[in-house]
Amino acid sequence: DHDLAFNLQMQEALAASRAAHTSSPESPSAKDFDAGTVNFTGGDGEDGNEFDFTCLILQDIARVYQERQDREFGEQEMKRLKMDLDRRIHDQKFAKEIMNIPDGEWSKDGDNIQKPYTFEAASSSSSVAPFSFASIGDESFRVYCKGLVNEERIGDTRAMVGGIGVAICDSADNLIWEVNKVLEAGESKTSLVAEMEALVLGLDEALTFDLGRVTFFIDDFKIFNFVTGRVIPRASNTVATLLNQVTLLRAKFTYCEPSLLARSDVKFV
Repeated sequence: DHDLAFNLQMQEALAASRAAHTSSPESPSAKDFDAGTVNFTGGDGEDGNEFDFTCLILQDIARVYQERQDREFGEQEMKRLKMDLDRRIHDQKFAKEIMNIPDGEWSKDGDNIQKPYTFEAASSSSSVAPFSFASIGDESFRVYCKGLVNEERIGDTRAMVGGIGVAICDSADNLIWEVNKVLEAGESKTSLVAEMEALVLGLDEALTFDLGRVTFFIDDFKIFNFVTGRVIPRASNTVATLLNQVTLLRAKFTYCEPSLLARSDVKFV
């Protein structure tokens, strides 16, 4: 029996260790210690009920393996989305170039004009992404963000509920990505907080696509003053914490500037 052999070996090791560290064999710690009562396999040694450590280890291995598969799947999906976006921007730019070709030149050389889409692997020193998406890097994107809060009756109580929406568009206002999120009870205290939460989410989503140049639109003049630094919120305010997050996110872009937008001009969120 492997468990019995393991127990015997551990008991012998403990007995040897006890003898080496005990000055007198009649000391209380030596007399009172009974190595035979120790069970290292997880059971009580009497009724045979033993804890299955092997099952726990196998479950941990399966969980880690599943997490790794999920992460790899997510990375592949994000790569596919970026490639689709990069190809779409490339095709739109090429279509504009074709539209600007004079009729005479088109009738003469139109059949020979082509610009196939290609993308290259990034340099080995790049730690950001394994591929370089040139069209995404050259494009200027627009990020529309909106946060809303309203008081609703739930049963016999009234509670503040809120949500935020983000839309990312290319320079021609073609929608390329849209996200909606329901705010938790603690996040939807005021409309000001909801608007700031929307900005944080919008910039974070833009970074997910490795967008380098973005303009994010704000339809609240107070939020616009906060973001541009014209007004400084109180340091202990939740808005100040969210504003710091916005500032940190903006620093990760090549270009990231706010633009004030009339509320009637908000198209997507």
